[in-house]
Amino acid sequence: TVLKSPRKEHVGLVAAFIASDKRIAKSKEFLKAGMTATQTCLRVGFESPSSFSSLFKCKVGMTPSEFQKEQLLRSESELNFGICAH
Repeated sequence: TVLKSPRKEHVGLVAAFIASDKRIAKSKEFLKAGMTATQTCLRVGFESPSSFSSLFKCKVGMTPSEFQKEQLLRSESELNFGICAH
């Protein structure tokens, strides 16, 4: 089979997906560091907190706030893991 060169619209879609994945990855870092969802939204370049939250939930499977709570619980359990009461 002969591969045809990609259409401009396909290249644009791929670039948009890559950019959104990078923005979501960066937003996870900010949320883990304690930034609010709104601060994170603006920091990674979204203008609308609702569109950020929708995309985040689509990509990650939970809202930014749910992600942040899960990360907090995970870090607390890791801190307490080594503590043993006798």
